[in-house]
Amino acid sequence: MSLKQEKTGMADETEHRHKTDRELLEDGLKAVFGVAADANIGEEGRKNLDVAADTIRQVFARAMETIEGLEKSVMSDPLTGVPNRAGIMHDLEKRIENARRLEHQLAVVFIDLDGFKDVNDQCGHAAGDDALIKTADRFTSAFRKADTVGRLGGDEMVLLLSYEDSTQFSEDIVKDKVREALDGLVYWHGKTPFPIGASIGLATLDDLQHAEEGAFETLWRSGEAKSVADVMVKVADKAMYADKAGKAERLAAAREKALDNTGNAPEKTSPSRSL
Repeated sequence: MSLKQEKTGMADETEHRHKTDRELLEDGLKAVFGVAADANIGEEGRKNLDVAADTIRQVFARAMETIEGLEKSVMSDPLTGVPNRAGIMHDLEKRIENARRLEHQLAVVFIDLDGFKDVNDQCGHAAGDDALIKTADRFTSAFRKADTVGRLGGDEMVLLLSYEDSTQFSEDIVKDKVREALDGLVYWHGKTPFPIGASIGLATLDDLQHAEEGAFETLWRSGEAKSVADVMVKVADKAMYADKAGKAERLAAAREKALDNTGNAPEKTSPSRSL
């Protein structure tokens, strides 16, 4: 399948996919019980049909609650509570479909947490876990409720950002918001500060739609990516590595700022002492 075919999708299934499970249930009940109700079953028979339909709705509602709970546990990162890789990819597939249907912009932001390994090694795993939790919380607060903050694994985070108009999206503004969210997130080992920073890469759906021989098409044809969502994440990942060139300078500036702001650093390492 080519990129063009993936983009087009299976148009005859679009309407079905956009109906909710509850709407599909109601369609089925109308079809089955509607036929039965038209038969000569009398008033008592119709009442029994109504009771049966209500019972099915109740069973369905309970089943959906159970399924939603299972999906949440399977698609959520147990440490941070944000979507994990499975949850991110599931959400991204839906966002791609909606963005194409509505002609909206969509961006994948791949974030590698600079300095995380040092925090984990020097300040302890509790500090590392705390850094991941605080990072997820800060990103969630910094971005819109409609955006998705997720953790791919380790120190890799992803943001999924949807926009009705491409002019609303700015790569520079997104990068600034990510780095501002992490500003002051510093852990200490003795008097040595270990700040958390970010190397950031972005990929947009517009890039994919307009690229013929670029990185998107190369990944697609090589088989390295199996879906449009996979392509977007991999391209954002590659862009993140290009941003790594400024990692050392950014962390050095953050360490200097931490020392300037505190004067005397805390003597003990503690997750609760992050700034």
